[in-house]
Amino acid sequence: MKHKNTTHGHFVNNKPSPTYQSWRSMCYRCSNPKNIYYYQKGIRVCERWKLFVNFLEDMGERPEGTTIDRIDNSKGYSPENCVWSTPIQQNNNKKISNKCPITGRFIS
Repeated sequence: MKHKNTTHGHFVNNKPSPTYQSWRSMCYRCSNPKNIYYYQKGIRVCERWKLFVNFLEDMGERPEGTTIDRIDNSKGYSPENCVWSTPIQQNNNKKISNKCPITGRFIS
């Protein structure tokens, strides 16, 4: 298993890279009903992304300060529906936002 995790260079000294951690968390959220963030509404990871090397090829390295974001939250994780986004960008992508439509600022 160690060799399998190190062949892509994203698991060094028993620590996953930020990109690998995002991929692993995404897969876990979509496949493990015991995970508190498990998607019960049928959100899944596309077949291609079940392999980390394919995910890395499509998404590239995770830029600092970002996490994976689905463009259309009603669809699953796939190359055409995902981008790396900052927390502010992700908040703007939610169906329900506490953003004031007049000022564009977030309401506390």
